[in-house]
Amino acid sequence: MNKLFVATLAVFSMQTYAEENLSATQKASVQTIIQAFKAKDTVKISKMVEYPLKREIPLPSIKNEKEMQARFSQVFDQS
Repeated sequence: MNKLFVATLAVFSMQTYAEENLSATQKASVQTIIQAFKAKDTVKISKMVEYPLKREIPLPSIKNEKEMQARFSQVFDQS
């Protein structure tokens, strides 16, 4: 499964979208991502992303896990 796809699904509520439309394996993957965000585990999250992570101009792409960890707050906000 595409890691970025799974990460995108984490944005949606498990109650409204994932419960009805994902397999058990996909639901488990989404829960893993949700738990990583709740724990603020930037290392684990950075391992789930496919690189390079393209950003909209003028932001440069993120090339690898180390760069993702350093720029994490540019990609994800508190909510």
